[in-house]
Amino acid sequence: MDTATCTLCGTPVEVPLVEGSAAFCCHGCKAVHAILEKRGELEGFWESALFQQALSSGLISNPTLLDRLAERQRRKEGNTGSRERVRSYLEIDGLWCPSCAHVIEWILLQTRGILGCRVDYATDVALVEYDPMHLGLEEIIASIGSLGYCGRPFENQTRFRAPRALYIRLFVALFCAMNLMMFSYPVYASYFNSDTEGLERLFALLSFGVAIPLISYCAWPLWRRCWNGWSLGFFGMETLVLIATGAAFTFSTYQIFKGSNELYFDSMAVILSFVLLGKVIETRAKFSSKQTLHTLQRTLPRKGRKCFEDGKEAFVPIKEIAVGETFRVLTGERIPLDGIVLEGEGGVDESMMSGESVPVKKQAESEVLGGTLLLRGSLRVKVTVDEEKMRLQQILNVLEGDLKRHSEADSLRLTDHIARRFVPIVLTCAVLAGGWVAWTGGGAEEILLRAMAVLLISCPCAIGIASPLVESLLMHGLARE
Repeated sequence: MDTATCTLCGTPVEVPLVEGSAAFCCHGCKAVHAILEKRGELEGFWESALFQQALSSGLISNPTLLDRLAERQRRKEGNTGSRERVRSYLEIDGLWCPSCAHVIEWILLQTRGILGCRVDYATDVALVEYDPMHLGLEEIIASIGSLGYCGRPFENQTRFRAPRALYIRLFVALFCAMNLMMFSYPVYASYFNSDTEGLERLFALLSFGVAIPLISYCAWPLWRRCWNGWSLGFFGMETLVLIATGAAFTFSTYQIFKGSNELYFDSMAVILSFVLLGKVIETRAKFSSKQTLHTLQRTLPRKGRKCFEDGKEAFVPIKEIAVGETFRVLTGERIPLDGIVLEGEGGVDESMMSGESVPVKKQAESEVLGGTLLLRGSLRVKVTVDEEKMRLQQILNVLEGDLKRHSEADSLRLTDHIARRFVPIVLTCAVLAGGWVAWTGGGAEEILLRAMAVLLISCPCAIGIASPLVESLLMHGLARE
């Protein structure tokens, strides 16, 4: 089911409240939007006192806007005397090999304001640390987009699956590959039987026509990644695949116009089909790891109903609720921080922590954990630890540490180095093979055939993909435990 985005707060919602051309996630956003519209304050509503008050009071339901509004205000004030560190997760689409992750890291780390960057190829997740005084998240996403990749805020993702365009390219590639193998049968038969009534020529031309969408449309993501890598001096898996398939297509096209039927369109089609199939399988395998991290990210509270000394209560960012202060939780709300119940009783869903689906009864002197859900009752809780030390944040920190170790692990460094060196080594071997044929007196066609054979049989996909996939699945298993 397609999702819409709330016109006011930007929250993804599958069943929106529609009002004219606008869509809303809740009645609160709908009411605030109507008031802003009557006041003529829709343009630049971020600066509206009404919008900011509705956001801070909890009337607008997207808690991530509190942090974004604070960041916007800090950038507006231009306070360059501090060096604040903001961490954001981004989901990156279009990573074809570990070299793609290295390219993004290398570019971002040279950008002013970026304090740290880790791109995990195994989960397609980037952890970016930046100074909001120098740049914003939109500029970081734009930098990633300029490299040919698509970055999106991780907390906004409602589903994880391979992009639709990738499936379409795979189906087209498989369809073309099967037809090319069928067309190749009479062409191969002509090698042994000359009485084919000219059908081999017809099928050779048909093969050429079917091969064009393969090398252009289906291989387009590879061409784009390859060009971006070459421009930055990186050689990845796609370099070898494209040189091999491009050489096969060029040589086969030359053979057709020459009148020969020695074609290699079928080999090119099979290689491209397997590369795309591997990418789809890999993307589906990454689903579990990303879903685990996404669940924790969405569960991590952003605000809570703070109890003030004068008896008033108001939603504030959890950073403003200090140890020793109190907050109130009502039915259906998530507990923002770890603490001890002072008054009230209720049933709390702690399944995300313990795996037990039965609600746990909480009353005075009971301990509650931030991120758990109050199913019934009302509680007033005294904070015992700050945001960074709460149990759920510690679990998230463990996954963050695993993400960093993923990029720094000796085994991954070894496989990445092998993949990066494998491409120039294979290219050198192809040149040497062709050079040997030339030195022994072979013709141009034989030289190209020998070099192309070396390229077609050597693809580092397994080297670059196997290790990250194994570790990502292990990480998901440990996270579930």
